[in-house]
Amino acid sequence: MAQQIPLVDYLVLGDDPHLVAHECTSCGARFFDRRNACASCEATEFKTVDVPTTGEVRAFTIVSFAAPGIPVPFVAAVVDCEQT
Repeated sequence: MAQQIPLVDYLVLGDDPHLVAHECTSCGARFFDRRNACASCEATEFKTVDVPTTGEVRAFTIVSFAAPGIPVPFVAAVVDCEQT
């Protein structure tokens, strides 16, 4: 089987696939992309945390039209992950 390569840095593949986020050590806000400062409180210290793998789907849509080169259909969803 071919090795899978994640499309984004915050996706960890393997036996236990999950997302990782950068959490502000001051206010606890979480971000998937790299930040120089927290958008919530402007602090500059972050720690890496695993995002829970269970939660509740709050909203979803089936995307039928997308930018050129993006295969459709695909599902986009907002998931409220359980806090650990």
